[in-house]
Amino acid sequence: MLSILLLCGISAAAGALEVNKQELESAGSFDSIVFQNYTGPHVKIDSAAAITAIGSGLGSSVAAKSGGYTAAGDQNRYYVIHAVDPAVKEKLDADILILGANAAVDHIDNVRRIIAGYLSAAYGYSSSDSATIAKFVTVYNAVYRGNLEVFKQKYKDAVTKHLTKEKAGIALKYQEWPGNTQLVIPLADLSGGALGTIDTSVISDKNVVESLRSEEGKALEERKNMVDLKEREADAASEKAQAAQQEAAYQQSQARAQQEAAEKALQEAEESARKAQEAAAQAEKARQEAQEAAEKAQQAQKEAEEAAQKAAAAPGNADNAKAAQEAAARSAEEQRLAQEKQQQAADQEKAADEARKASEEKQQQADAEKQLADELAKKAEEAKKHADEAEEKAEQKMSEAASDRTSIAKDQQQLIAEEKQNAASPSVEGMVLTDEAKLLSGIVRVNADTGKVIKTSPVTVIRNRTMYDTGSSFIAIAGETGDNKAVKLVLLDKTNLEIVKESIETIAPESVLIQNGSTYYCIVQDGSNNVLASYQSDLTLIRRSSVPLNASSPVTVTPNGIVVTGSDNAVKILSPDTLAETAR
Repeated sequence: MLSILLLCGISAAAGALEVNKQELESAGSFDSIVFQNYTGPHVKIDSAAAITAIGSGLGSSVAAKSGGYTAAGDQNRYYVIHAVDPAVKEKLDADILILGANAAVDHIDNVRRIIAGYLSAAYGYSSSDSATIAKFVTVYNAVYRGNLEVFKQKYKDAVTKHLTKEKAGIALKYQEWPGNTQLVIPLADLSGGALGTIDTSVISDKNVVESLRSEEGKALEERKNMVDLKEREADAASEKAQAAQQEAAYQQSQARAQQEAAEKALQEAEESARKAQEAAAQAEKARQEAQEAAEKAQQAQKEAEEAAQKAAAAPGNADNAKAAQEAAARSAEEQRLAQEKQQQAADQEKAADEARKASEEKQQQADAEKQLADELAKKAEEAKKHADEAEEKAEQKMSEAASDRTSIAKDQQQLIAEEKQNAASPSVEGMVLTDEAKLLSGIVRVNADTGKVIKTSPVTVIRNRTMYDTGSSFIAIAGETGDNKAVKLVLLDKTNLEIVKESIETIAPESVLIQNGSTYYCIVQDGSNNVLASYQSDLTLIRRSSVPLNASSPVTVTPNGIVVTGSDNAVKILSPDTLAETAR
């Protein structure tokens, strides 16, 4: 199991019992939401850095890939789906952190460490911001555990197609996490920069905040950190809005200038088209005149041929000869005029073609100028839209932050009043049953006047309902067996009720704990045997017996020896000084 000794940094605010009482408007009515973590000793203790590195590795894999859908990790242990669909604008994208069947995590703090490491590596969040978001993400996913309708209302199909009713969110009991956890992390803005990437409004909605308010200490620090984060998101959104407004103004000026250019180009195109029409008309007129001249030339040629034939028929007729000469001259002149008209028509046709081509080019230029003007106008519109959205987001975040600050201030005053009341009243520590089937207990501090619980220990696996006050600490046997769990003799700090020290030796799970003055006796595992051991109040091992005992043996301290039950179920008497058997 992934576990960290409490003295190495697990906070009391995120202990085994995280009480979240509320009426959930969207998710229905529930009793108190309580994260049931394992907070006892472990065989192997993983460092906070090692646990965070699990998330960092997943985040680095996602950050290294561009585009939409991405997946990384081991589906049997820790796996993430980067469910992004850029083609769909409505609803939210999300990352889904999956705890596979072989995931070794038994405390919500360690789940949060994985999430925080992921956020830092994937999106560049600071360690403090990622820790704040991770806290809210886990509570959010506990609040809406299994409520697919809520997820479908908020998230794209690219997200919800990976979710199932049985696994969506996170269960309250750590035993149910492996293979049954799909933590949804809502994404808001992936355009760059950490602030605003995660949708903090979604993970801090009314139900989540009410859940946090019902925790011991009302989660004030985490809520303050979220307010600070939202205020910085608002500032960043305001900066984006200003930049977008400037871009919109620039694009609008460019669009106006381009529109003027487009209008000028259109006027030129229209003038060119008019000239092309005039040239076409002139060309048509020239063609008609050329046709008429050609017809006259043909007629003159015909008349010249007829006159020549007539003159040939009467060689001596001077009039016929003269008429033939005149007809030939007229035909030649008409032929010359026809050729001139044909040349003029060709020139006019060429001019008309050039005018038409120029008109087409002017129209193409006008169309291009208009298209560019439209594109610039669209860019200006989009920039204005982005500015409005950023400004709306800034206002939303500032409004949420202001409302949250008011709620926090009210809760802070209430806590101060309660602390004053508790300080003025005597308090007592006692044990409460946390698991009746296993006879496991925890410690609570209670206001002796009001009976109200002041402090709940995160340690819920004290065995045999037994603890002793050593003066500076409480001493007890705590823990469970299986996986990475272990049963140890522990010291609990009297202020925060957390484990501050563990025995090196593993204690028999069935062992009793007996106090005799400043010495404490219990049965420890010694290889395949169970033997009696004695400890000082600081858990220093005094000595251990070599006599094999029944793991469930009673331990009775008398002036004449310690009475125990051997592994053969025979009564044994051990020396208080040496723990050796005194009678055989």
